[in-house]
Amino acid sequence: MKGLWLLAIVAFLGIDPRTVSRINSLKEQARKAYSAGDYTTASRIYRTLVDSLGVSEEEVKLNLAHALFAANDSSAADRYQPLTVSRNTPLRSIAQQQMGVLSSRSGNLEGALDWFKQALRANPANEDARYNYELVKKKLEEKRKSDGKNNKNEEPSDYAKELKRLAEELVRQRKYSEAFNLMQEGLKKDRTVAYFDEFIKRLKDVSEINK
Repeated sequence: MKGLWLLAIVAFLGIDPRTVSRINSLKEQARKAYSAGDYTTASRIYRTLVDSLGVSEEEVKLNLAHALFAANDSSAADRYQPLTVSRNTPLRSIAQQQMGVLSSRSGNLEGALDWFKQALRANPANEDARYNYELVKKKLEEKRKSDGKNNKNEEPSDYAKELKRLAEELVRQRKYSEAFNLMQEGLKKDRTVAYFDEFIKRLKDVSEINK
């Protein structure tokens, strides 16, 4: 009787039992292919489920993104992106985490850090996102230190020289905080302003004393 009721419900919903059976079979085939490390086959089957058979389950869409990622397919980001706004917070966190990994791989450390932050906000228990966040944060700090050292040895541009002249004028007026802020803003626009790093540090110290 239960079987008859199930068939009646499926018929009422307009779902072909053969399609349901095929979908379930393909899901299992994709799972086995992924587990065996055959990511190309797994992604092909998941594409069929999502793109051809119209399977809308976010878990299946996430599995497709994972398979593409594992196969080094550049379209993985296109599959993760829509899932970063999912209402399913654990799933959303995973998608955001993976976008962070892809950003990091492409060299966009700032973007990666932001994705990992979003992943942790969605799910603070996401330890992979937390580990990646700390790792990228450290890399970014090291990169900034290295860039700062390189910039100190780079000759200042005319803009940087003029900025320092204006800052020195403010110092003569005892406007230390304004001078410091001026140089800080200049650093954001012109990296050669870092040539005057010692001057900027002195301005910071004096402005803090005179607060």
